[in-house]
Amino acid sequence: MNFMFSLFSLITSLHFAFGEVRSTHEKIFGSDFMSSKQEIQIEFDNKKQQVELFSPQGRQKLNTDEKRSIVLIETQEQLNDLPQALADKIKEHVKGAGLKAYFIFANFVHSDISAPEKNQFYIALIPRSVNVSKVYFQIEWFGNGVGAHNQIRMKLDQPIYLIPQESDVLPLFRLENGDLIYSLQAIRTETGSQNWEPFKGIMGEFANALQFFSASSKARKQIESSFVESYEILGLNTEKKKAIFLNALQTSNTEQETGIYNTVFNSCVTHALRALSAGIPSINTMHFNPYTVIEMIEKNTNGAYFRKSLSMNQEFAELASGPIMSLEKIAAQDSYQKFKRIENLVFRPEFDHFVQRLTLFIIEKKIKSTDVDRLVADLKNGTSLDDVKANPAAQSLVEFARIQWKELLSQEDIEDFLISLEALKSQEI
Repeated sequence: MNFMFSLFSLITSLHFAFGEVRSTHEKIFGSDFMSSKQEIQIEFDNKKQQVELFSPQGRQKLNTDEKRSIVLIETQEQLNDLPQALADKIKEHVKGAGLKAYFIFANFVHSDISAPEKNQFYIALIPRSVNVSKVYFQIEWFGNGVGAHNQIRMKLDQPIYLIPQESDVLPLFRLENGDLIYSLQAIRTETGSQNWEPFKGIMGEFANALQFFSASSKARKQIESSFVESYEILGLNTEKKKAIFLNALQTSNTEQETGIYNTVFNSCVTHALRALSAGIPSINTMHFNPYTVIEMIEKNTNGAYFRKSLSMNQEFAELASGPIMSLEKIAAQDSYQKFKRIENLVFRPEFDHFVQRLTLFIIEKKIKSTDVDRLVADLKNGTSLDDVKANPAAQSLVEFARIQWKELLSQEDIEDFLISLEALKSQEI
């Protein structure tokens, strides 16, 4: 673990230490509250600056029934805070080597063999002597035709031992292949919709859960509704590959669900890149565009390089209970055809710069998702940007967009882009 990451972990721990103190049992089994604000450091226009993310959902309970960060169990005191039967099962497994010989953490997600369609939470035990044999950067292309999700897949050289953490029956079993996925998932409050939307993501509607899944359970959730491309990262030595794994573990355990999701500055893309940066320090961890992220990484790898592997859809096809998604099916979607008209813009550096500026404007002005919803509704009904009857907040957003990108986007381009994003309203990440 390098010095900069250790320093980051210390600073982050101190930052969150002043919040509510929760026991290990509460962290694992209890629901946390949405943060009302979070300061993050970004780099924009070659300058580092502090940005305060805000959330209108602050102090409402998060829905953590299916989405939770991990909780590392590293001390005897933490172990004693667990239900007795669960603590005894862990002790039974580690009795020869002791706690310090394992990474032990709660909230690992896996599908039980008896109920493969339902994910469950487990206590995971991984020997600390483990090495990472393979690292993959994965892109989940959404089946509705617009947008994508990023995640890191890692294959360990030792099995993962799992104990059900929310069951009266506590059999310990092994995932022989040590195949796992690290992925940021967006969480809503208990009273909010669980569906992700890009504008709501910019406007603080979600929290972050930094989750670990078995690769098979993640595949079951993705391959029928999305197409998941997989790129193996070659040229990394053993230490660098393990550093990526350690970064993911420590970040998830430290941040828990305190982070506020932001589509541009604090998302699945940026967190995947942040984990990779532990092994590839030269990559840009502020890159947010899934359409150009592979190209960005390849330009900044210092000797590492990609090899395209089997898609998750091909590799895990036997797990599907219905038709599997394909790129051809995605391309046939109406939303994809509309997005295709402006796709060339998404690959231009000016696009990323514009979206970052727009996001900073939204954060500074605290523009709400309802403002944008009304704007998009008017556009879908055929009203032009010149005649849209939006509230002042949305109007200021439109004017800012026009000024910032007047040489790149026509009015029709802006309207098509806003409406094409509507397709993401039913997407879950």
